[in-house]
Amino acid sequence: MTGDKAVVPAGKVTVDGQTLDKIILSHSTGVEPGELDVKIDATEIDDSWYVTNLEFNIGSTSGSGA
Repeated sequence: MTGDKAVVPAGKVTVDGQTLDKIILSHSTGVEPGELDVKIDATEIDDSWYVTNLEFNIGSTSGSGA
């Protein structure tokens, strides 16, 4: 049985006391805060939650207006 779904931003996922977005940035070269957009889709299947999609968008997320 498949149940609920959730989308969670990387800033809300904590691993050993650090948010996932900060962990990714600390291991990246040339990526600045504000250029990284990571979302995790989770789905409940048989009373357990599973990551069903991991979306990475890297680069300028603010738009240049040009």
